[in-house]
Amino acid sequence: MVITLIASAGFAQRKLPKENGANEKEAVSDENIRMFIVCDNDFAVFTGSNNEIKREVYQNNEEWPQQISLVSNIKLQLKDDEDTIYILALGAGGVEDIGGTLSGKDISKLKILQSSNIKESLKNYDSGVIASGKYQADLNDIKNVFKKLTWSSPTVKKSGCSSSVTGTSLAFPSGTAVLFKINASDIK
Repeated sequence: MVITLIASAGFAQRKLPKENGANEKEAVSDENIRMFIVCDNDFAVFTGSNNEIKREVYQNNEEWPQQISLVSNIKLQLKDDEDTIYILALGAGGVEDIGGTLSGKDISKLKILQSSNIKESLKNYDSGVIASGKYQADLNDIKNVFKKLTWSSPTVKKSGCSSSVTGTSLAFPSGTAVLFKINASDIK
């Protein structure tokens, strides 16, 4: 499996498992996608197509305030059969939002969709673990709920914990877990 993922020193990330039957020479696009994301409280990043999630490519492991000072330029590459990026935003209660850039483009200004709440479909969802930034998203949980999701436009706001990156952020309901769906062609 070929994944290019770079984070700054001190920005913890979980090593992702090899996919069953993954070919070490699978084709990937030549272009890296630079990711600079901050979320109150926790997040993970997946890739796939418009109709399915295929793999997890990044798992945050920092509390949201440390995300701001420790986050750096994270890079990922899509495989040839991937054209969509999904960001799982996880809330622990209170004000919930996510903000940042993908390849220098403010995510709040992209054509982006927000899923319905998937909190009940995630195993071991615990507000304390999410607040600490240590929740470990399970790819199978996301795949299992994906076909049942409804999608709508997110709420953009000019404030919030995650607006420190670009001045705007995307709000999501308190104590929930939602996916944000981004077409990769919109950020290239």
